Amino acid sequence: MPIEISDPSESRSLRAAALAAIWPSVRFAPVIALIFPVRFGLDWLFDHSATLDWKLGFQISGTMALVWYFGTFLCIVFDLRKQAKIEATANPAFPAVSFLSGLYGLTILGAVGLSIGLWREGDSVWMYAITLGFALLAAYAWPRTIHCDESAVWQRNRWGVKKTIPYKEIETISTSGVGRTTILGATCWIEHTDQYIESERFRDIVSRRSGKKIYY
Repeated sequence: MPIEISDPSESRSLRAAALAAIWPSVRFAPVIALIFPVRFGLDWLFDHSATLDWKLGFQISGTMALVWYFGTFLCIVFDLRKQAKIEATANPAFPAVSFLSGLYGLTILGAVGLSIGLWREGDSVWMYAITLGFALLAAYAWPRTIHCDESAVWQRNRWGVKKTIPYKEIETISTSGVGRTTILGATCWIEHTDQYIESERFRDIVSRRSGKKIYY
């Protein structure tokens, strides 16, 4: 998708995202490159004859690292835009980080597309049922968006059932060093983890509107 730069601050954010995406890609490339000597060792162990094409290995690892870089860059940009939307909204919603949204979304699309292909090819019903199962697993695991309305914080559970905690019924707000914030209500609880964006903003909003202090 095209990236529009409307002001200098956004330009700085894009530069920061471009720089931040470099290190994950640099760490990712050696992992891919290690596949080739490992395969060479296995071929030699079982067949006693193997060749190692280092040039091909570097080409593939470089290409994969480049793909990983652009994927990481886009995830950072999308998260920055989500953060800007949260800061500009009185009653914000806190979705999952873009990496997880992209991962689960692509898994669902890929599984559904593969299932349709298997069905058209006339394969066994179990084959495309299994691939559809992966789509259902991804949909189930996808972190559900947390909403902060004027009077309550709410979220749908894995089965789509809405659970709501009015601010006046919040009993405790606790957080841990791993980015996990738990909101405990009278009948249910809602948890904001490192799978979501803007954990500090979420804690501040809930604490301010409920009048409860945060327990660290």
